Parts: sequence; structure tokens; C-alpha cells
Amino acid sequence: AWAFMLMSIIPLIMAVSLVFIVNAPTIDGRIQQARIAIFWMFVSSIAGYFVIRKAVTTLSEFTKHVKEVIGGNVSGAVLLDEDNEIGELARYFDTITKKLEVKIKELEASRKLIQNIFHKIGEATTSSRGIDSLLELIMQSISSATGSRGGFIMLADENNLMLRPSVIYTEDTKPPKLAPIKIGSG
Repeated sequence: AWAFMLMSIIPLIMAVSLVFIVNAPTIDGRIQQARIAIFWMFVSSIAGYFVIRKAVTTLSEFTKHVKEVIGGNVSGAVLLDEDNEIGELARYFDTITKKLEVKIKELEASRKLIQNIFHKIGEATTSSRGIDSLLELIMQSISSATGSRGGFIMLADENNLMLRPSVIYTEDTKPPKLAPIKIGSG
């Protein structure tokens, strides 16, 4: 806005100067009016140049940072503390970059969890323990996915109408002892 204002003064100065130059009674008066007009056009041009230069420099720094992010370097922050449109754009870009960083880390963690699950499924299907190994894998995966520290699976013994602990998974070094439960009483 400042650059536009400063640069738009030049045509105004020229228009006003032409009126004064034409209305000046003598040649010396016209030359004096022309000098004044040229001086103010020069001052306005120089001021506009510095305002535009600052905006272009800021935009150039921001563009450099965007190129770094596109190249994979998301760790750097945009250091534009300016209170203008470019500074606001840079702050939005930083916010989006940080949110993307968090999402990338979450996706990496999910990918590792899925790889681990598939690895364990492969081990469970080739293991001689069979169903116990698979149930243990299911319990570990559920605990990991829900963020819990452990859990257990009980299987029904239809002959005795009891639920018996089959798999107990815990992050603690000593798993709890679980007793069978009569079906319908727990």
C-alpha cells in the first residue's frame, strides 16, 4: 500500500506541475516549477524504491524458506516478524508446516506399528503355538493401538461354563494372575 501510494504520487506531481508550469508568467518561473516537480518526483521514486525493495527482499526470504520445505527441510522456522500480508502468509505457512510435521510423524509411527503387526502375524502363522500366538499378537496390537498398558483375552470353556484366561499382555515385568470366572457371574 505504501509503495503504491508513493509511486502514484509521481503522476499527480506531474499533473499539478504542468498546471503551474503553464500558468507561470515567465520562463524562469516555469523552469523553477519544473525543478520543483522533478525534485518531488525523484524523492517519491526513491522512497517507493526502498519500500518495494523491502517487500521484495522479504518475499525473497520467504520463497527461499518455502523451497527448503519443499526440498524436505521442515525443521526451520520462517523468521518474518513483519506485520504485513507477507508476514501473515509466512506465519500461516509455518503453522501448516508444523501440523504437517506432526502428521508425518504420526504416519511414520502408524507405518511402523503396521509393519510390526504384519511381522508378528507372519511369526504367529508359522509358529507351533498357533492360536495362542495369534491371540497374543491381537492383544499386543490392541493395547498398542489404544495406548493401554496391557489387557487379557479369556476363552469360554463350554463344558464347565467357565471363562479361562488365555492371553495376558502387560508392559509390566510381572503380569497379574487371573482366575477363571463362571460364565454369567462376572
